[in-house]
Amino acid sequence: MKELTDLALSADFRELANAQDIYCPFESLRISRVEIRHSNFLANILNPLANHGFGECVLRNLLDKLLTASGDHALRLELALSDLGRIEVFREFHNMDVTIHLPDLTPSLVCIIELKVDAHEHSGQLQRYAENAANLWPNASRRFYLVSPTGMDASHDDWNTLSFSEIVAALKAAYAEPVGSPLAKSMLRAYIDLLRRLFVPDEKMEELARKLWQKHGQTLEYLIDQRPSPMRDISQAVQSEESIAGIIEGISQRTGIEIAKDSSSNTYLRFYIPAWEQDPDMPFGDFTASKSLLVIEAEFYGERIHVRFNLGRGDTSHRESLYERLKASKEVDMGNNKKLTPQWTRLASHTIRRIKNIEELPQEDQDKLVETARSGIVDFVARYLPAYDQAIMAL
Repeated sequence: MKELTDLALSADFRELANAQDIYCPFESLRISRVEIRHSNFLANILNPLANHGFGECVLRNLLDKLLTASGDHALRLELALSDLGRIEVFREFHNMDVTIHLPDLTPSLVCIIELKVDAHEHSGQLQRYAENAANLWPNASRRFYLVSPTGMDASHDDWNTLSFSEIVAALKAAYAEPVGSPLAKSMLRAYIDLLRRLFVPDEKMEELARKLWQKHGQTLEYLIDQRPSPMRDISQAVQSEESIAGIIEGISQRTGIEIAKDSSSNTYLRFYIPAWEQDPDMPFGDFTASKSLLVIEAEFYGERIHVRFNLGRGDTSHRESLYERLKASKEVDMGNNKKLTPQWTRLASHTIRRIKNIEELPQEDQDKLVETARSGIVDFVARYLPAYDQAIMAL
């Protein structure tokens, strides 16, 4: 209790809390990390025909920032000196987050913006979007922009990368102009504040956070682990005594292998195999109570329930020996990892369920997810455990 009190009353914590404790309509509607909601707002505020009163102001500032990122300085000058003419702004057009089309330029200009808030690109989507744009506007000059909190690299050469800090700079420049209705300006201000708070580095706030973590790390980890959320509730329900007993019994019935619960948290539910402790390479882990290097780990995090075999942190020589033995078995699924990583090597894995907008999930759906998680863990372990057990117990 003393540590928690010291943290709450510290001057650094109060300053950091006051900086974050700002009312935001986007967060109150739980849309701050939903990519399609960002697309909705940006498409609207960029559209000169919308009734926000900004006209072309926001669009021109953002286009200048985009074209700067792609090195189109001659085009920047052309846009600054010319009438843009007709303008089309699309949201989710052919699955592309935001599309800006300027048909009256010669040649016409198309800018595709793909937003990534928490997720990464997947399934070759950037290449598909580039191909879609080429088919839709074959004679246009086409530009592609991937926007993320950190300006992550794009998998496709045609795509330019920007961070949210650059988007914030463009929006701030538009906000400073003497245009826009009072309500629209208020919403734009709130949106800028949201992006800055969530996605744009603040050196002073980061330094305060580092100081707090150095001084109160264990207390902060405890608070994070205890924060209320539907996923935390699902994790706790799956980890009830009755639920754990059912999982263990289900695995034992289907595999004939004894399994036991290992040290866990609200984020991770772990199991180990007691018989494996006789293996000369196994009891050298330092991240769970069992000391087992290899555990079965169910993860309840964000909007995903995931399960995997995890070769965790521990003695290096024993980790290497165990990894090579598993790799030598033709029956063991090693997952996507092609090499042993220094601390955590995730082997066979499976996503049991992805849940969009989990914060809005009704209680009855949460209850169904508990059973889905339980049965998913049993099915995964029953499928992969026998091969791992055979490889480890072969000595």
